[in-house]
Amino acid sequence: MSILQTIQKALPFQITRKPGRKQNIGNAGYGWMYPYLAMAGNYGTDRQKSARVTWSTYYSAMKTEIIYSCIHAYVVETLSANFDVYSDDKDTDDPDIVNYITDFYQRPAGSNEHEDYTNYISKAIQSHQGTGDFFAEVSFDDTIRGLPVGQYFIQPHRMMYHYDTDQYGLIGTNIRYEPDELIHVMIPDITNELWGQSPIDICAKSIMMDINARNFNNDFFEAKMDPRGAFEFDKEMKDDDVRTAVQLMKEQAKENPRGHITLHGAKYQKVTQSNRDLEFTTLLNMMRDRCIMTYQVPPKLVGVKDGGQLGGKGDSEEDMKLFKKRLQGRIFKPFESEFKRVLGSAWKSFGWDEEFHFGVIDLEDKMQRVNIENIRLRNGSLVVNEVKTGYGEDPVEWGDEPLSYAVGNGGYLQSNGEPTEPVKQIERDTFKVKSILREKGYLYD
Repeated sequence: MSILQTIQKALPFQITRKPGRKQNIGNAGYGWMYPYLAMAGNYGTDRQKSARVTWSTYYSAMKTEIIYSCIHAYVVETLSANFDVYSDDKDTDDPDIVNYITDFYQRPAGSNEHEDYTNYISKAIQSHQGTGDFFAEVSFDDTIRGLPVGQYFIQPHRMMYHYDTDQYGLIGTNIRYEPDELIHVMIPDITNELWGQSPIDICAKSIMMDINARNFNNDFFEAKMDPRGAFEFDKEMKDDDVRTAVQLMKEQAKENPRGHITLHGAKYQKVTQSNRDLEFTTLLNMMRDRCIMTYQVPPKLVGVKDGGQLGGKGDSEEDMKLFKKRLQGRIFKPFESEFKRVLGSAWKSFGWDEEFHFGVIDLEDKMQRVNIENIRLRNGSLVVNEVKTGYGEDPVEWGDEPLSYAVGNGGYLQSNGEPTEPVKQIERDTFKVKSILREKGYLYD
């Protein structure tokens, strides 16, 4: 029985084991606002990520509007690119093998599960860009040794590292993974080789400022007071009298939260903020822009129309090109490399060269390219075969010469006064017809 027949016989995929259910993690109050509180800023030791306040840091920060939008910008663009399976020599690819590997990624948990490529990659990128680490367990067939039949996403907070055997494993279990059983894509951290560095670590202070600013203003709003209001006491008033007056006003405020307060030797007035850096909206914009800078996402992809501190260049085509290049370097290359290390090695053990590849991203403006090519075709600086080669198409016999109406090619700039354009149009059409007839075998030179 051939390998492919054995594989087909084994379908649907045999699920050997799933990781346990996700563990719930408490919020621990506002401790998640600043991740280094739990780490005490200790960069020199291993960050053994476990179910503690640091994980709540990442998960809670990922639910803030700007972090959520930045991460999902990468998710959406990656899903739009889709994926393909092929080898370096596409002409020799076996369709049965390509179909098997394609189905392996389209239904990573097997045919009987609801998990599909969209959900799997979405969770993978969120984990990678949120916590800095993406883990997945590879499941192998029971009958064909070494044949991958499935992969399961593992929440990073459930993982730990065993120093006695140099293996990653699941917390609270005896499960430890060999290198070929675990997919681990991480954002490299020069201070920690076991765990990735989360972008949230970089912009943690900005997120903390956002939370503190919101809480500070909410306190005023809940008290039904103007955050710009202030009480002014006479400078000659004794300190004891000031404290007594303040205490009386506090008591009145509790008794009459929406009523009037009798001022005891004080004047109420509104103040203006002269330091713009401390204004609420400016603070929020600064926090937002720093998070966008950390994730390197064009502002328009996260719903920001005004670039603010980013210079207002978020809508330019050049920024979109740069983002797509970052997408390739930040998501595509690391994931493809890790899939190749674990799964590609398994395929090669069966003599398969076909591997996973994300789809090709178009980095250029197609309309702009067409307009430029049209101008160059008309001025004779570009020939048809050069254009066709750029699109991967086969050349034509007449395509190595400038078009008949191109400037300087005996075209309409001649001074003999004879109407030449209709004749040249007909001649050009004749060339097209001849080319088609030659291809179909109806015309021979």
